[in-house]
Amino acid sequence: MTTAVHNKLLRTDSLLTVNTKGEYNLKSDTGLYPVGFQPAPGKKYILDVWVKDGHDTVKTAAISVTINGGYYTPVCKAVVEGWKLVELVINPANYAGSNAITIQLIPGFGEIVYIDDLRIHPFNSQMKTYAYDDKTMRLMAEIDENGFATFYEYDDEGLLIRVKKETERGIMTIKESRSSYKKGL
Repeated sequence: MTTAVHNKLLRTDSLLTVNTKGEYNLKSDTGLYPVGFQPAPGKKYILDVWVKDGHDTVKTAAISVTINGGYYTPVCKAVVEGWKLVELVINPANYAGSNAITIQLIPGFGEIVYIDDLRIHPFNSQMKTYAYDDKTMRLMAEIDENGFATFYEYDDEGLLIRVKKETERGIMTIKESRSSYKKGL
């Protein structure tokens, strides 16, 4: 991923317009990030990603990160059912004096590495992300500020039946419910 470094202030007006039918559309000039992620000069960021490298018992990931040609090793924060949550703090020194930065995730030699839930956000912030089912538009997962997911499962009628939480001890069911309707006589 290659991106530009910006020096603009965050805009405060809406990024959406409303047409005559009452539909919301993204403005063509989206302001601060018209082409996606753009780090601010001199600011630290956190990159976290879930990695599956086939080495379930080792608390290191077979992956390195390059930023503008420099190699960095992310820290493994947790291992959950074979997936490793790795994190790297991106310091301003990694991209100082550059108009663009390139971030590459590089698997170890000969390794097959699966990547999920890549997130980059400012160091002094927290981030929550959400995943929705593309057909039903139901909330399927919520990823908290620590990178752990809460999963939501539904029955055939669309009722929430189970909530599971990802922890360092594995995925745990934290809430489950069933309901039925009494048949008329």
